[in-house]
Amino acid sequence: VRMCGVTVRIRELPGNRVMAYHHALVGGRAGELLRAVAEAGGVACDVMLVPSVERGGATDVATTGFAAARGAQCQRVPGVRSPYVPTTGTWEGYLATRSANFRQNLKRKRKALAAHGDLTERFFAREDEVAELIGLIGQVERASWKVGAGMAISESTQEQRYYAALLPWLARKQALCANVLFVGGQAVAYSLSYRWRGRIAQMKTSFDERVSAATPGLTVNATAIRHAFESGAVEFDFLGDVMPHKMHWTDQVRVHDNLYVFLPTRRGRLVGLAKSLIHRLRPHRQVETVGRGGHR
Repeated sequence: VRMCGVTVRIRELPGNRVMAYHHALVGGRAGELLRAVAEAGGVACDVMLVPSVERGGATDVATTGFAAARGAQCQRVPGVRSPYVPTTGTWEGYLATRSANFRQNLKRKRKALAAHGDLTERFFAREDEVAELIGLIGQVERASWKVGAGMAISESTQEQRYYAALLPWLARKQALCANVLFVGGQAVAYSLSYRWRGRIAQMKTSFDERVSAATPGLTVNATAIRHAFESGAVEFDFLGDVMPHKMHWTDQVRVHDNLYVFLPTRRGRLVGLAKSLIHRLRPHRQVETVGRGGHR
């Protein structure tokens, strides 16, 4: 790619495309992994990008340590701030920490949904339930605001193929954790999550715009978070960036950065120096994600 007018060879670890961010690089041998990426195929790269790294976390420490050992410059570009809810207590104890208005709102919105028809909820975890789950997700997505925003799974063949491959694998690993909210037998909202190493992390959630006034997203997320408490998870991670519907549940966020390692090749040093000068003149701004407003 071209950076600062110079053509460089760049290698990027997964993070922006197939996962939200790294809690830790796999295998427990991060330094060796980073070195293998830098030297892959016997051809050294000029720049390495390790995206969406938790600031101060294991991947951050490993990457900055790798850069220092190689005499490389490591530049930090602000990424997402990801909200999460610690779930080591009880659901009732957690609700007690939220405002009285928030607790009343949960009850009001559930009652408003029930006015549209019988309110039922189902969890999906088994491989033989995946096909039905994918069908219900598509049904909700096609009636959601995400269609107009170009974010709906139902409008992307690539995303459909991705989830068709991922969800059966998660189910076989006993890691699939999804719940769907029905009103009058019709799916109106879902929360699609996975469980891994004690954490429940939400990959996708959406709701039917036709009942948006009753905020079904609030109700389906309440069920998902309550399940995290009651199933012994240590946290419910919303993944992705700060958005209004997530911040109704927590004020705790993880700050993430994209780490650019400019390796000590001639071009790597040149671009690293140029980027450093540019950053001094024009500091990086924090990423801001815009989504469907409110807590629906």
